[in-house]
Amino acid sequence: GVERAVDLASGGIDRVRGAGSPVSTVSSIRCAFRDGDVEVDLVTPRRTAGWAFTDPTVDGFVRMIDGVCTAIDSLTPQECTRPVLIDAPLRLSELLDQPNKATDAQQAAIGRLLHRIDERGVTAAWAQLRP
Repeated sequence: GVERAVDLASGGIDRVRGAGSPVSTVSSIRCAFRDGDVEVDLVTPRRTAGWAFTDPTVDGFVRMIDGVCTAIDSLTPQECTRPVLIDAPLRLSELLDQPNKATDAQQAAIGRLLHRIDERGVTAAWAQLRP
């Protein structure tokens, strides 16, 4: 749950609230499927941004992973120094844990994401924040 994600991300987090509420000292990236589209929201202590990825010819999980990359790209250097909680469907977390179950396109997207996280120096924790 949230407590485990907080433990994974950092011992110095003040508080985390899920379900669309702001977070105080961390940033969160929330991913969801809505009506066939992928929506990705970034919430930082100072701002909120959101994107919709709608190309039906691209696998939904590839769109979601690329959406997380977009959100990570939009973090400021200061925001990259704080933990980022990524709230995504369980199936996406499973693909990251077991990439052999992912398609070639999904594996390529996972590679882009891991490279981006490393390149930006982000400490990320995967979490299900919604109740």
